[in-house]
Amino acid sequence: MHADADPTPQADDPDSENLQQEQEDLFAELARRDQQRAGAARASFGELCGPLAELGVSLVFIDYDGCGDSGAIESVEAIGRDAEGQLPPLDVETVWSRDRLAGRSCPFIKLPADLGQRIQEATEDLLPSGWEIDCGSCGLIIVLVEDRKLQQHHYWRYEATEYQGSEDEL
Repeated sequence: MHADADPTPQADDPDSENLQQEQEDLFAELARRDQQRAGAARASFGELCGPLAELGVSLVFIDYDGCGDSGAIESVEAIGRDAEGQLPPLDVETVWSRDRLAGRSCPFIKLPADLGQRIQEATEDLLPSGWEIDCGSCGLIIVLVEDRKLQQHHYWRYEATEYQGSEDEL
């Protein structure tokens, strides 16, 4: 290579165009797979509502966290209604609180192992590709069993840089 040659691929370089197309195709395929998996996961959560309701479960809180190329479902909490038939409020501040049930007597309901495993599998399928990679993400999934609804509160983490520069007289 000549010393003055620019090693940067040019916009009209066929190799650069092929690489860009391959990347676009890959991202499109990942998005398609994510949508397919998420649809199957929602169907699985729908199927789980019957067995959960039979156990007296009204809400399921599923916390997850991932970064640095590993992730975990940190907790699955199945909750029933309190003695007055009430549930905890589902506003964002309350559900993200470590003490979600403060002032409530909502019972925690122990789930059979197979039901817990099915919830874990459905959760893993619902999460987007890369949720545990690099800076990762965290979130909370709430299954409203009686209403047969699913809320997902997903937060991507990202690394940012902030420029600070100066020029000083010496």
